[in-house]
Amino acid sequence: MKDWPDLSHFYKYFSQSKRKDQEIFYRCHQHDCLLKVSLGTTVSQFRGKDAIIFGMLPKAFKGELDRLIKEDPEDGQTWFFYSTETPLRIVDWNRDERIANLKYHKMMTYRLDSDIHLPFAYFRRYNDSERLTKVDHSEVNHKANKTKEAVWMSSNCQQIYWPRLPMMQRLQRLLPFDDFGKCGSFRCLPMRSSRCADIFRKYHFYLAFENSECYEYITERFWWYALQHGVVPVVYGPPRSDLEIFAPPNSFIHVSDFDHVKDLAEHLWDVSLSPEKYNGYFEWKREGEIVHKFPHNIDTLCNILPHLGNWKVKRLGNSSWFNGCRRQPNEYMYSSYGPKQQKWEYILWSPWNPNSGHTLEEEKHIRMQLGRF
Repeated sequence: MKDWPDLSHFYKYFSQSKRKDQEIFYRCHQHDCLLKVSLGTTVSQFRGKDAIIFGMLPKAFKGELDRLIKEDPEDGQTWFFYSTETPLRIVDWNRDERIANLKYHKMMTYRLDSDIHLPFAYFRRYNDSERLTKVDHSEVNHKANKTKEAVWMSSNCQQIYWPRLPMMQRLQRLLPFDDFGKCGSFRCLPMRSSRCADIFRKYHFYLAFENSECYEYITERFWWYALQHGVVPVVYGPPRSDLEIFAPPNSFIHVSDFDHVKDLAEHLWDVSLSPEKYNGYFEWKREGEIVHKFPHNIDTLCNILPHLGNWKVKRLGNSSWFNGCRRQPNEYMYSSYGPKQQKWEYILWSPWNPNSGHTLEEEKHIRMQLGRF
């Protein structure tokens, strides 16, 4: 947990415990309940617990998967599967597609149809009184002080599940961009620091290219690196239809809107040279704000309390999360997907169809759920 930045808030609490299982007590004020929480990496530690949350450390399945698949929940015990990663990366990390056979009762993921939704962030619309007190962004020049075209940051160079590298190589020939992180030429640490944010603000565009093509997988690349710091995100990973539901209106540029990389590059040049067009991508700031939820804090654990009980056991491979990507998790992912393989796949690859995504009924249901924010 210490070496997993996504769980930094959890580590702060558990590191204070002197017990071997790092047991702590945490007060859930909204439920007037005191949680007793312990850490573990073995199935034997499941016994006697009211709830089990597994998946928080995605690589922890190694060595325990056989036992975990065979294990059944105790009577009255609720199993929660937790993940802010895609199923492609979870299966790849553990090199075992049998993860699909894991049992669970309740789901905690980035997908809105999860029993407990774990978004990276969300767009909250202002009410009428709030709107009157906010800055009129029609008078703000968001293009001011922009001195560079585009930036990209990534620490994941290996677990990629679409031909991202050749796509970016072709784009860079037409539009210069700076690449930060383990996969790039420049470094900026810590990645989520104010220092990095100050660097990103100088750019017109942030290339929010995710590692996977999965529904609703809209990460901090979009919310924090781009929108939070006044940079227009150029997005690929989730289909456009998902961004239209979750993102602020007219706040992004999606790769699938263009037939060729050349068309995308020409559009980015056109927008970057026009203050009017560029500022148009920030009109949403008059309507609402970004609320960040990532990294998730320990208070997230309190959300399990209303879900405790006797529930029907489900199989992870049948969940919408596991089946929510353009590419299915399987053993073929274990082979190297380096530059050469990506180059060959790129020849036949094309982005999501702009119309790909949820049906109208599904969109209606999602929008109703989003109303709770």
